[in-house]
Amino acid sequence: MAFTLLCDAHIPYLNELIHSVSEKTFSGDVSRNAKTTTSPVKLIRYSGDEELDEFLPFADALLIRTVTRITRSRFDDFPDRLKVVASATAGIDHVDTEFLSQQNIAFFHSPGCNARAVAEYVISMFFRATEGELSRIREAGAGIIGMGNTGTHLAKILNQLEIPFLTTDPPKEHATNGRWQGVKFGDVLNQGFLSFHVPLTRSHESDWPTFGMFGMREFRPEKQQCIVHACRGGVLNEEDLVNIKSGANAPFLAVDVWKNEPTPLHRELIKKADISTPHIAGYSRQAKLQASLIALNQILRFFGLPEAAESAVPEVSEIQEIDASRGLTEIINQHPAFELSQLLKDDPQQFAKLRNTWPLRQQYSHSRLRNLPPENNQHQTAKALGFILLQ
Repeated sequence: MAFTLLCDAHIPYLNELIHSVSEKTFSGDVSRNAKTTTSPVKLIRYSGDEELDEFLPFADALLIRTVTRITRSRFDDFPDRLKVVASATAGIDHVDTEFLSQQNIAFFHSPGCNARAVAEYVISMFFRATEGELSRIREAGAGIIGMGNTGTHLAKILNQLEIPFLTTDPPKEHATNGRWQGVKFGDVLNQGFLSFHVPLTRSHESDWPTFGMFGMREFRPEKQQCIVHACRGGVLNEEDLVNIKSGANAPFLAVDVWKNEPTPLHRELIKKADISTPHIAGYSRQAKLQASLIALNQILRFFGLPEAAESAVPEVSEIQEIDASRGLTEIINQHPAFELSQLLKDDPQQFAKLRNTWPLRQQYSHSRLRNLPPENNQHQTAKALGFILLQ
């Protein structure tokens, strides 16, 4: 069944993926934003709310990112033509799924699409906090709050690096009837390196609300050396984070997610945090392809069409070769987060531009290192992180 797909202009790889469905080329031009094709999918891109409102009446399906909120306050209702809303994201706190259900609109998203990318971001922050001294992380131990897709990927990397860690996830423990068990949140707080990977929920939404779950009360200055906030803005108390960074025994703090994105209100936190990034922890070529592919294929199945092929985007599978002669820590420090942090600190108003236009990186599994020195078990560590070594 042919249909019209309205999508956010910053969702990548859709042209190639849709082309793979029919193996036919796009041609013609209906408007500055639309393309016609013999493909069963007509693609229209929007940029911003004004264009979204303009083109929505012509769409059978809508594909969004987290910057587009689907709520009752934003939309009174939807055009009768609209049958599907999908989000090319792992999280869905920007979507009122009950509202869509009441409108008889199907909803899909891309769970786990960026889990590995976020886990690599966290590890790069752990390494930055210790200047690459893996022994310090092992001695202090790590704590993972939330054991969904991202937390599970992070746990796998920590295991491979032989870093001891504790995990907590009461909702998962409840959902599995105790088959999966973690420890108490308070026990995890005694670990040296903390990373949060929970959805944003409030007390009326969950028996285990996460809004503001970490602040001054949870801070353990004698224990916590590094805190990474890369799940959802509002999970950590931003005012308290400023106070923590202003006090004695302040930990290394990396913040990637913020309240009121893309215009964070707490500019002081952007300045105070050691690393402040514009919600890009999950950004990589591989993660973005999976986000687009998972969401698009669910839409295609809904309309009874064949799935798109991952092989339609060969650039994502390319292996980049890197000169590692200056050591593994130098390679990890090439993560774009560190340059983006300085740019965001210089001008917080560039949040959206930095997030939308910065080139996507390749994940460790698509990076081949040559000339890596063997000292200090760097080869073993690189392999544990997923790098390919050129012998």
